[in-house]
Amino acid sequence: MQGTTLIGKDALVEGDALAFDGSTGKGAFALDASASGVLVDVIGKNGETLDTINLGAREAGQHGFEWAAGSIDPNQVAKFAVRATDGSTAVASTALSRVRIASVGLSNGAMNIQLQNGRTLAYDQVRGFM
Repeated sequence: MQGTTLIGKDALVEGDALAFDGSTGKGAFALDASASGVLVDVIGKNGETLDTINLGAREAGQHGFEWAAGSIDPNQVAKFAVRATDGSTAVASTALSRVRIASVGLSNGAMNIQLQNGRTLAYDQVRGFM
């Protein structure tokens, strides 16, 4: 089964949680249009902005990013938020979480993906793979 090649890769699913590998947070987003400026805010559990990542200009489509937490405890991070603009006009974006694929299976002839966080998704619910 070709689906087994997905095991151990990251699935991109709609969500705003950062996946941590040690002190490095990983996330992704999709832009509906090109943006002249993209900022990613890292939000703490109390709603405060812990850090802001300036990613500069990005084309329409999906983009991954990494954030070095430094002295910030990853357990204090609640989510991330994307702010994209083209000049002074806001560009619509969708936050994407990166979640490790634990296994794959078939149900009623359709491929299902079991994620490391315990969630099961149909293959067509995944926005991409990294």
